[in-house]
Amino acid sequence: MGRMGKKNKTRDKKKKVARDRPIYLYLEVKADDNSVSCLWFVIEDGRRPRQISGSEEIDDDDMVIFRRLDLPEFDDYYLRLPRSVVVLDSRLFMIGGSQCRKRDCSGVEPYIGYDYLDLKPSYVAKEWRSEQGVSFPSQQSVACYKDGLIYTLGHGGCHRLNPRSGVRSEFPATCGFRTQLGMSNKYIYTYSLGIYNLLSRYDLEKNEWDCISSSFWGLWGPGVVISGDSYLLCFGTMKPTERFSGQPGVYVFDIRQRQWLDEPVKGLDDALPVIPDTYEPLERHLYLYDLPRVFQIGTKRFALVWEEHSVKDDDCRLHCHKFTIDHIPCSSSSHQTNNQPTSFVARIVSNGVLTLKDTGLLGCTVGIESYS
Repeated sequence: MGRMGKKNKTRDKKKKVARDRPIYLYLEVKADDNSVSCLWFVIEDGRRPRQISGSEEIDDDDMVIFRRLDLPEFDDYYLRLPRSVVVLDSRLFMIGGSQCRKRDCSGVEPYIGYDYLDLKPSYVAKEWRSEQGVSFPSQQSVACYKDGLIYTLGHGGCHRLNPRSGVRSEFPATCGFRTQLGMSNKYIYTYSLGIYNLLSRYDLEKNEWDCISSSFWGLWGPGVVISGDSYLLCFGTMKPTERFSGQPGVYVFDIRQRQWLDEPVKGLDDALPVIPDTYEPLERHLYLYDLPRVFQIGTKRFALVWEEHSVKDDDCRLHCHKFTIDHIPCSSSSHQTNNQPTSFVARIVSNGVLTLKDTGLLGCTVGIESYS
């Protein structure tokens, strides 16, 4: 009688398609009588929830879906004008900024505190909750995956906010206005405008700032840090290494080499807005708010979000372009000549446009889950 051996079962290991992180949009809407109200939208993953085996790519049904969120008004009389919005662990935050009267946009005054609302489906009766008496004079806020804290920075200093306990603490600030460009688990990347632009990063563990690039050009929108603090991707109004170049695009900063790559990411020409070549001095900060933002929405998946205003018909068009990106090592001779280790190529996987009347974008953020 032969010995029975164990039956060798070959199973086809399958994994679920990872869903893109949602992108939240906060919009101001003006009525014919000059009164204002707000709308919330979320950009969702349009792919069908199914399983894939191995490394099979499924993007045949990839699309951009704008869905309006049925969220309660913050207040019956006042419209919140936060400097930024953050979604962390399925909780939506509006931090600092100001407020105005809804009926005529008058009475703009600073808002002391922050507000939050739970987005989880289990919270049936959604309502805004406020933490008053805490001043956030900062301009921008960003959440960290690693420690689950929210970091704010700007003219009024830099602060950490623990959203679970409500405890706020300051961290060192340097002189000058700083715009957040990206964040990793180790650093916050910012740049400041001046005679020359300065790119700096804040070490979350050492609690210190370090200038990693100077003398580059252009206006820059928030971006992402990829490949373990190797590269920073963000949209700029011109080539960073060449003043008055007039070549807007998504550019790459090589963090390890501490230098900008000369050429923008290829493959995104059709996803970019037309940026004016010149600016009036007083319009610089106003236009900076409208610059395209780059978000990481999944593993090697990104989104470029920007708004376009039509003077002719008062329309606001919100654009979202999802794409993947690959970096290609340069040849050794090219590397020796330019001292640039790689070039970047993007592939657009989906596009979407939301058109609304008399609308303006007040805030835009990607929802993240912390590791803490």
